[in-house]
Amino acid sequence: MYEARVVFTLRSRSKYQFDKAIELDGARLETKDGRICGEVIVQAEKADPNLIMKKALEKANKIASLLTLLFGEGFALEDVPRLVVAIRKEEHVVEIVICDFVRVEVSSIVRFPEEILSKKEESKLKELSNKLDKLSNLERGEDLLRAIKWWRKGYLEEDEVDKFLDYYIALEMLASIRGYKDVKEFSEDHSITYKPDGRISIKNIRNLLLHALGQEKDEAEKLAKLCADRFGAELLRVIRKVVDEAA
Repeated sequence: MYEARVVFTLRSRSKYQFDKAIELDGARLETKDGRICGEVIVQAEKADPNLIMKKALEKANKIASLLTLLFGEGFALEDVPRLVVAIRKEEHVVEIVICDFVRVEVSSIVRFPEEILSKKEESKLKELSNKLDKLSNLERGEDLLRAIKWWRKGYLEEDEVDKFLDYYIALEMLASIRGYKDVKEFSEDHSITYKPDGRISIKNIRNLLLHALGQEKDEAEKLAKLCADRFGAELLRVIRKVVDEAA
């Protein structure tokens, strides 16, 4: 059995600062230059970089989803260059470093003193971690984890139209998971009913973005930009509810 020490970096729109390193789901997290850096030990049957990379990315994405559900912000490990992998072999030691070089605009600083990330938040994180572990074993659990990943992607998207479309993919997945054939019905049942102009629904905006031309499409893009952030906030509320009920 081989052990790999894996280091990864998560990014978000905000800049994070922890007073000290914290332990989360077997990973050690600390902050550097506003980003959350994690370190975790990955075990593998052989010193296979692809296998270790796969296990490491699964762990990093789970941590990102946990932080998203806790803090209400998207965290992502995206565009990881496969070439940026340093492997050190010394007897049975394999060391891998995963880096995220995508730049992101920093809008605010979120500082968490030591006492905030102690008993209450530690209990909440453990509860969320257990729920995500359970989801992996449920029939549609992996689909729900993918929906969370699409939400995280949308949250970090700088183009508001693309942000809206990423959120919509997550919405479609949630509707399917809950057995709905119609996104509109799912949205109404879960209070995702905001219409930026008072007339056109989220579903219709999405359809116009994909199929309309000319002025009609331009208008749909304006509406998507107007409602993207609120749509995302309403969707995260539903994601948390579905996670609670599924697990």
